[in-house]
Amino acid sequence: MMGVAHAASGVLAATATKPIADQIGADPALWYAIWVGGVMLCDLDMHGTHGARVWGPPTRALGWAVGKLSGGHRFETHNWKRAPLVVLALGLACVAALRPACDYLAGVAAGLTEGAPLLDLAPHAWARLVDLTAAVKALTAAAFLPVAAVGLLIGISLRMVGGAVTTGTAGKFTKPLRNPAANLTASIAAVFAAASHGPIWLVPFVAAAAIPIHCACDSITEEGIPRARLRGPMPPGRVGLRLFETDSPMGRACAPLFLLAAALIAWNQAGSPMPNGVTLG
Repeated sequence: MMGVAHAASGVLAATATKPIADQIGADPALWYAIWVGGVMLCDLDMHGTHGARVWGPPTRALGWAVGKLSGGHRFETHNWKRAPLVVLALGLACVAALRPACDYLAGVAAGLTEGAPLLDLAPHAWARLVDLTAAVKALTAAAFLPVAAVGLLIGISLRMVGGAVTTGTAGKFTKPLRNPAANLTASIAAVFAAASHGPIWLVPFVAAAAIPIHCACDSITEEGIPRARLRGPMPPGRVGLRLFETDSPMGRACAPLFLLAAALIAWNQAGSPMPNGVTLG
């Protein structure tokens, strides 16, 4: 299935599970970003996919390495039994390393405005701003791998938004999201913001839950998915419904269908509101 369709399936999953996000106090933007990024994570096994292109050469190299280690495209990364456990374990390790750094950064940010407005041009305010900038740089260096891992999920989501909205006034604002440097900067900022103001521990669980969704979508295309195994090597052969080619008209129709389903679910969650004067029946 094409990347846009996978991203749309992530939007559908995020919308369907949004009541859970509301219960645990998760930020809606982070909830959607992690679902979309998590769904796209499976295809980080080639150097030319959306995930591999998000930050330029570094992520292209990562895609190449993941492909070599996982046995190629749509192999170990698409093992819906084992891949979620790997993502969950790595994600929990990243969040455990990231949490103390973000707590420290939140303290520095709180001290920034203590006694003076953030936009006050007084020297002591600028000195605090310099302290905050230095803290961000130091923590990014100290916790580079956790920041990069969580930021990659957000970065993929931002890239998909930038790729989907390319025209009009909105396109001017989303164009930088397709730029590797701008995307990296925005992703790192989003990681610290999310970790300082929300339940960052949910990221590994959402990302792991997104893996089977990606595999289910790929299973209805001609190539199918590998025969999943929880233990031991995977046997040869592929399984799936294999209803259509990835880039066929039916394959391209999946994205709008997923988004339509997400819109209907969101409408139902909102109590099925109708415009003034409009009634059903």
